[in-house]
Parts: sequence; C-alpha cells; structure tokens
Amino acid sequence: MKLLNILIASFISFGPLFSQTIDDDGYIEIPALTDQIKVHGDAITYEDATIKLFKHDPYPGSIVAGSWMRFEISGIEDVHIFDGYSFMLTRMIITNTDTKEMLLETPWSTDDDDETLIKSNGSTKTYHKGKLKTNDVAPGNYEWKMEFGNLCEQTKTSFSLKFKIIQNPTITTVSNKLSCDLAYILNKEHKYYITSDSLATGKHAFVMKNLKGFVSEDNVVKIGMSVKLTDEDTKEVIINKDDLFVGADAFNETDEDGTINPNYTIDIGSRDKGKNCVLTIKVWDKHKPENAITSEYKFRIIK
Repeated sequence: MKLLNILIASFISFGPLFSQTIDDDGYIEIPALTDQIKVHGDAITYEDATIKLFKHDPYPGSIVAGSWMRFEISGIEDVHIFDGYSFMLTRMIITNTDTKEMLLETPWSTDDDDETLIKSNGSTKTYHKGKLKTNDVAPGNYEWKMEFGNLCEQTKTSFSLKFKIIQNPTITTVSNKLSCDLAYILNKEHKYYITSDSLATGKHAFVMKNLKGFVSEDNVVKIGMSVKLTDEDTKEVIINKDDLFVGADAFNETDEDGTINPNYTIDIGSRDKGKNCVLTIKVWDKHKPENAITSEYKFRIIK
C-alpha cells in the first residue's frame, strides 16, 4: 500500500465551548458538509458537530485536494469524570469508499500522547477537534469517522462524514495514453496547495502527481515538457518554452510503481498583479510522441 502524505492531528480540550462560525484560526463552517454528518451510538451526549475548512472553499459539496479540514464535536458530556479525570477514548478512521483502502486508523487514545487519562480541570463539558490536510490525496470518495469510547460503560458513539475530493476545477486536463492521479499548484514558500483561481505573487510549482503510461526501459522513461504562460487579456506570451528536457535531461528514472512527478516553477512578481493568465503545461513520451497529457490553469494574480 502506498502511503499518502496526510497530516493528521486530533485532540480533546476542556473549557470554553467552540461556537463561532469563523474561528481564530481562520476555519469556516461549511453547512452543506455539516448537514451530512451521521451519528450512531450512545456513549456520549453532545451539543454540536460541524465540518470546517480553512478559508472558504468555493465548491460546495466537494473538497478540493489540498484543502485543510476540521471535524469538531462540542458540548460533549457523559464521559464519567472520576477524581478529576475523564475515562473517554477517541480515534479517527478515514477510508476511500471507492477502493475500500483505509488511509488512516489511529489507535484508541485520549490525546496525541496516547495517555489513558486526561484531567478535566473541573469542567463537565469537552470539545474535540480532528484535523485533516488533504495534501496528495487523490480525487475520489471518502468517509471520515470520529469515534468515542466510554471505558466505564463499554459503549461507543460514532460521527461519520462522506465527502468527495476533487482536483482544483480551474485546472483542466486532456490526455492520450498518459494519466496522473492529480494535477495541482503548490505554493513553494508556505507548502500549501492552491485550491482556487487566485494566485498570489511568489513562487509556485505546477505538479503532475504520479504521472504514468510511458514506454519504460529499466525504469527509465524519456519525456518532453513544454510550458506556456499567457496574459489572457492582452494575449501577451510571458513564458514560452517548447521543450524543457533535451538531450540527456529527457531521461528520467521512475518510482518503483513506474510513475514520475514532473513539475515546473513559475515566479509571479508584484508587477503582474491584476493580470488574468493561462498556464499550459504539456508532457509527452518521446518514444511515442502521440502519448501526451496537457493541463491548463486559468488564474488571476492577486496581492
């Protein structure tokens, strides 16, 4: 099983209940996703369960790959406080419902340190947050479960959300024989995915994740790559490179699964603010030039 680069955090907090729609960390509740949460079991009672995204995802009902998600349950009670300690365990499970592959299953624990007891500080209510960064997660259908186990009563409550991850819709891809799991834009400085059609100044990498379909000889493929960046309003060609890989540079060693991850970095300067641009990247097999894949990203340069 290929491990995915998913950053997960899960913790329980005691004290003031989280009730704001927009929190201090910049997460915003997405009601269309919150409404899809299913609850089963009677280990705990609770006041609210919500799904939030960092900043606002403009594609309701779907999650753009690279988005930061948060699954929150607040006002949790019935956790059997004894001598200042809570006897409640939690875990997270994330499954690809298309392939049935389990991407994550954390062990039952009370916090990230995997202790068995957590002090309640005199509070009778708790809240729980599960975080997920969907970096490198391939488009598809998924289920996220947050489970709570009551040690005293041997009962369980499960909160589950089914959701769909999609490629940034402003990136379109046309292919013949070649295919990739995901095409995305990565901010080079802060290492986050661009999930909209707005691009800030700075360095950004266009990446084709797990590109495959090449003629391979001893895990070596011969590729070509062209790049074109155009001002959509003036039709000015800002970048125009017919083939980045010539001579020996065209030969690339594949990963064990026969894939490569070609990328190209563009540097957007402050003088380009306000421009509407189109970035077009084509990769082809030099053994069979008709085997190719082309991705196009339309965006507006901001700040």
